[in-house]
Amino acid sequence: MRNRTIVAIILSAVSSVSVITTTHAATTRSSWTLTAVGDVMLDRYVWTSIKKYGNDYPFRNITSILKGADIVLGNLEGPFTTSTKHAVAYSSLIFNFSPTLAPILKQVGFTTLLLANNHTLNQGQKGLDATRETLKNAGLDYFGDPRNGTNYHLTQTINGERVTFLGYDNLDGKIDTVLTDIRNAHNKGEYVIVVPHWGTEYKLGIQPQLQQQAKQLIDAGADMVLGGHPHVVEPFEIYKGKFIAYSLGNFVFDQYFSVDTQQELMLKLAFTKTSVTIKVIPMQSVSSQPQIASAKTTSTLLNRIADSSAVSTDIRNGIRQGSFTISR
Repeated sequence: MRNRTIVAIILSAVSSVSVITTTHAATTRSSWTLTAVGDVMLDRYVWTSIKKYGNDYPFRNITSILKGADIVLGNLEGPFTTSTKHAVAYSSLIFNFSPTLAPILKQVGFTTLLLANNHTLNQGQKGLDATRETLKNAGLDYFGDPRNGTNYHLTQTINGERVTFLGYDNLDGKIDTVLTDIRNAHNKGEYVIVVPHWGTEYKLGIQPQLQQQAKQLIDAGADMVLGGHPHVVEPFEIYKGKFIAYSLGNFVFDQYFSVDTQQELMLKLAFTKTSVTIKVIPMQSVSSQPQIASAKTTSTLLNRIADSSAVSTDIRNGIRQGSFTISR
């Protein structure tokens, strides 16, 4: 394994309670940090490897850089249930994760998971209920609902700042409700991060319909958009001074059929009252084990993102170097 070492500085509710609010211990720090990655899928060939090599198999190469931020966020691409039935072939798209893996997610550094996606209901409403309970018992926060229910938001106070996470699956035809949610959070003075599961799979450029929707989200009051679902890394955009990542790609997955589906991004974001510094860390998956990308892959991926992003020349140059700062 060839690693490129990157020194990166910073970057639950029970089913009867819909709105989730938690508080991180306040300190004298004037900033908070967020690490964001893409899709986490723990069934099919990933599960086969876990059974063979151990529960922590997918995370052995990245735990040291995943931990440490106030929020460590990923998209949980499926439900936790006690069923022993698992997807067994690549064509199998009905996922089921062993509940024994939830504490592993906590152990390796995750704090928060998105549940608004097209696989969370693979085991029905009972599976979704079980997933929420499993995450709660593991000490993990979650937000979003696969049916885009408006009451599954996550609001946290992080070092004195109120931050709201809103998650949705597919905004097509549903965006009015989403915009209302954003306005409500924005009007409360909260910093609003929208995490949409959207778009067409395997598209490498900015998808026009997503660009239109992202601008609507920001016009309504969103401060940041961190997208996913296409299974590949898509470009960035800065719109009205707000950061949009259209897709972070996969994180733990078994899509071995192309280079693009095995190239991934980890974002480490550091927030102050006046700025956001975004560190862009290219990853590559090898047999469903994410790890820091090789120097060649890092250069290739950063250049591709920079060339295709809707950003200024200065930001474009920052992307090539793996770090840039925007004002708040």
